[in-house]
Amino acid sequence: MFSKDLLSLPTDVVEHIFKRTPIYDLINFSLSSDVANEAVSQFNYLKTPRLEVTVKRQNDYDFFVEMSVSDSSGVWTIEMKDRKRPRIMERIGDFSVVIQKSTSSENLTINTVDILKTTSSLVHHIEEIFKSIDLTITFDSVDINREIAQWKLISEAKKIKMIDSSVHYHSNFQKLLNPEQELVLDGGRVVLNEKLSFKSIEINLNCLRFHVFNAEHLIFHDWDHSEDEAFKYIDMWKNGELERFKSFQFVNGYPQWMYYGFGATEWTEGERFYETEKGEKIDCSQGIDWIRGDGRVGTLVLTEINEDQMERRTARFLVWP
Repeated sequence: MFSKDLLSLPTDVVEHIFKRTPIYDLINFSLSSDVANEAVSQFNYLKTPRLEVTVKRQNDYDFFVEMSVSDSSGVWTIEMKDRKRPRIMERIGDFSVVIQKSTSSENLTINTVDILKTTSSLVHHIEEIFKSIDLTITFDSVDINREIAQWKLISEAKKIKMIDSSVHYHSNFQKLLNPEQELVLDGGRVVLNEKLSFKSIEINLNCLRFHVFNAEHLIFHDWDHSEDEAFKYIDMWKNGELERFKSFQFVNGYPQWMYYGFGATEWTEGERFYETEKGEKIDCSQGIDWIRGDGRVGTLVLTEINEDQMERRTARFLVWP
């Protein structure tokens, strides 16, 4: 933590120091006083911090939050305040909290009477300093209760991860999700409203029942359904549905799909590569194509065929821009 004597230095020197300070340490200094916060906030940092907020199960009824930032191993832990012991109170946004300095510079515990609202205040505090953030919210072994289902910060996240967590079909939680978010499902039980739309959905678990997800990008790491269900996505796209649909990746693709074609046309005109939004180049030279009525082309490719021709492997369906 900086000494407050730092603020007596020339402004350009202070700016030089702040811009080379890890975000975690800079934020902790900004929380130390109103003067420190004003000093930190006066500069343009030209960076977008990646924040990960993780809601973790504490027991059957309670939870706590851990929050980290991309360029540091430092962690803020936000817990319920022990009302029995009086302590000096500090403020984060509109909330009075107790900040416990750890012997480790990489750990800081914030005690509060409202975990979720204090977490939101800390996120917004960082956002006010850096002007923009890249926010991921992870739920780890949590049943989404009524309190969490009303947490407005969920709608501000770029990515939502559900790890061994549960969401009921009728939960208000789903009303907070938006079409520009990335959703990751890994274990637990999450029943989604079929009307929801996402930027991308990544599933690391067996689907309990077949469900058509409306998203630009779909990734299934554990696909246990039939080829008819897999090809339903392609059929819906061919029929003019799923307008956002750009890519579909799933395991358990059969090599014979390439031979039977399912009404597709084999590409025979040499090398071609599909470039994803992240710059990845996918070899589609051995793919098969479907051409939609409006002229758009979708291609199915499989990972490289090994010695066992019947071995299942990852399949990708890609819609060309």
